[in-house]
Amino acid sequence: AADAALAIDAEDHKAWYRKLQAEKGLGKFKEAEASLARLEDVAQWCPDRHRIMRDCDTERRRLKIAKAKHKADTQEMLGRAFEAGVFSIDRERELEEAAKALEGPPQRAAPKLDDGKPKAAPKPIEEPKPLERKIHLTAALAGDLMDE
Repeated sequence: AADAALAIDAEDHKAWYRKLQAEKGLGKFKEAEASLARLEDVAQWCPDRHRIMRDCDTERRRLKIAKAKHKADTQEMLGRAFEAGVFSIDRERELEEAAKALEGPPQRAAPKLDDGKPKAAPKPIEEPKPLERKIHLTAALAGDLMDE
């Protein structure tokens, strides 16, 4: 949406701010820094440039914090993956063994032995009850039904 707004007016500071927020949220920090720099350029010509520049400084700090948090989270995630052996050399061997086990013949269940007790007759299959719907008919729902 921000790109569409910028296609209409490339000097719209609100669109640059929204693009910055979107890129930061997606983890595209280099692009977000570029959008922030462009926002600062555009803000020079706005009547409320002092407020926008203060907001840019705040966003620059938030962007730096988000970037550091993303880096720390990525390192933690990869550390856990290494501890779990996701990237180990044995991983390929384990996957091959699992694939062979799936391709192998199905295992048979052990035969059941008759203990000599009489078995009960199976229960007859009952027909399912019809589906009941309890709908409170409103004017809007009635209008929708009439349109169909």
